[in-house]
Amino acid sequence: MKKFSLFFIFLLSLTWLTIPAASNLQAAEPSASLFFKLDEQTYLDPEIIKIDICLDTNSQNINAFSLNLDFATNSLKLIKIEKEPATGPFLIKETTNNQKGNYLLLTGSPTPLIAAGTAIAHLTFKKIKIGWTDLKINENSLVLAANGAGTNILTNRDRLKIYLIK
Repeated sequence: MKKFSLFFIFLLSLTWLTIPAASNLQAAEPSASLFFKLDEQTYLDPEIIKIDICLDTNSQNINAFSLNLDFATNSLKLIKIEKEPATGPFLIKETTNNQKGNYLLLTGSPTPLIAAGTAIAHLTFKKIKIGWTDLKINENSLVLAANGAGTNILTNRDRLKIYLIK
């Protein structure tokens, strides 16, 4: 009986130690990333630069996203855009401005989507001049959670610096 009561006290003390620790645990903040992947063909033909724009929602459901990409107009010209089905069923807005160096893709879906490093667009640029150039997903880009409030969960926006060769 004494062994049982000692074991019971031990269990109670373990419970007392673990319950406050468990109550302090918080769910990880939802986060999403928009990032670049260079197409392997880019290395074979330095006149044409092919870049995939990818979305990772970290297993979070989303209803919409806005990709706002800036590029240097003195180095690159956007000549071709191919969108993937992962962009959702509704294309709300798409604009390309080679004079300002901007590409905007805004999509939405009535049913939640999850993307795990999925390519959402394949962009093809023509090289204008040799040298360093930047592409960046700017701060106006959004990834909206399917949580009833449309919370922006985009925490990682990629920037790509590449050297354009002859």
